[in-house]
Amino acid sequence: MVSCAAIIILTIGILVAGAGAFLRYWLFPLLVEQQVTKSVKLIAGTDAYERWEELPIPIIFKVYFFNVSNPEEVHEGGTPNVTEIGPYIYNQYRSKVNITQDNSDVLSYYQNAIYEFDENASYPLTEHDSITIVNLPLMSVITVAEHTAGSSYSQLTALNSAVNTIFSNPSNVFIETTPRDFLFDGIYLMCNTSFLSIITRTVCNRIEENAPVTMPRLSDGRFRFSLFDHKNNSNDGRYSINSGVDNVSLLGEILSWENSTMVDTWRENSTCNNIYGSDSTIFPPFRTPESDVNIFNTDICRTVRLEYMEDSTLSGIIGHRYVSEERMLASPTKNPDNECFCLNKTKGIRGDDGCLLDGTIELWDCQGAPIVLSLPHFLLADGQYQSGVNGLNPNVSLHRIFIDLEPYTGMPLRGSKRVQFNIFLRTVNRIALTANLNTVLMPIFWIDEGMELNDELIEELQTSLFDVLRTLTIIQCGFIIGGSALAALGISWLLVSCCLL
Repeated sequence: MVSCAAIIILTIGILVAGAGAFLRYWLFPLLVEQQVTKSVKLIAGTDAYERWEELPIPIIFKVYFFNVSNPEEVHEGGTPNVTEIGPYIYNQYRSKVNITQDNSDVLSYYQNAIYEFDENASYPLTEHDSITIVNLPLMSVITVAEHTAGSSYSQLTALNSAVNTIFSNPSNVFIETTPRDFLFDGIYLMCNTSFLSIITRTVCNRIEENAPVTMPRLSDGRFRFSLFDHKNNSNDGRYSINSGVDNVSLLGEILSWENSTMVDTWRENSTCNNIYGSDSTIFPPFRTPESDVNIFNTDICRTVRLEYMEDSTLSGIIGHRYVSEERMLASPTKNPDNECFCLNKTKGIRGDDGCLLDGTIELWDCQGAPIVLSLPHFLLADGQYQSGVNGLNPNVSLHRIFIDLEPYTGMPLRGSKRVQFNIFLRTVNRIALTANLNTVLMPIFWIDEGMELNDELIEELQTSLFDVLRTLTIIQCGFIIGGSALAALGISWLLVSCCLL
């Protein structure tokens, strides 16, 4: 009788523990997967769709300028001394507009962005602070003129004679301006006076032929250069993405941009032109450390790959941290895959192959101007770029690109896109202002475009996912522990019974 009862208890214990294992390793994971899959698909009327359509929190857009303290010394061939000034903080509000559902699995849209200066977060800095930085429109016009002139110096000679009129008598290649003017209100090129000489009028028309979107010509004849005004309350083109309805592992994957699967920025027919990855606002769920993150960015006309580095936490929520890889901006010598990013167009400090050195990429064809992109403070860049400027302090934790993704849902917990914009200072034949310049890759400013879930969204994630996971864990552990205890009791009872026989 005693042995029979012990066997029954042992059997019940094994069954209960087995049920717990069944719940833990099959049923509960299946239920969680089904629930998460249902909750993240982009279906009109769902919470996920509404969050995707209009981001519930602003992107924190920080701008840091490299203020030059010795412009006249640089003009005479000295090394630039810079001091970082910032951050000037803007709230960037993003929303999807003109959304169409092309089929059950494809959504097309424009992504609108509005910038609002945050006085409190920026304090004591203001948009009207005085900063001395590279005169970007001046150096761009000079560099583009040199490129288009080819072997003929007549264009450069004409530009040299027109510089004082168009650029208001500059004494060097730097300008004293304000963050507001540089970023939004504009720096003006004076091509509007009726007293322009024939040469100056011709130069102004040449500038118009090659002017980037950041420097439109106004109705009165002037040009207005502003870095971000064309992006404010505007969009960066039409996207088509996978909604994840038929295959959630493809959620957010860009299918096309501006009705194309390729850009025409880089070397013809090269893989560098391929458009793929996310727009950085939505990612597929069920991530593993082996799942790289690919983000397509229209500002640099390419996809950036981030690799898993480590786990991170935000208010107790564990995320996977993905960071920019060193190979991303490595020269073709170190990373042959980057050879097609080499336009061999930007003159300055380059390798024997004509390509820029480590840590940089030329954005000439992307931005329509001779801009060179790097990580802030030339992080991971070649020493020749770092040593050309005094006052830089590269720091991996402050200047690397990263994103933290919650692995179950793929939801971004926090992240920062950090990039720096530079231009080469160097002597250009026939341009007197550049006659004594040493060749240096000059940093102008860098941006930190970041986000972090607020308390409300963290609580929502805790309630909708982690509270449920904790409850399921308690249930399955209860079954396993309880069943194991009963099984142990049954075994003990059997052993005692055997000893008493």
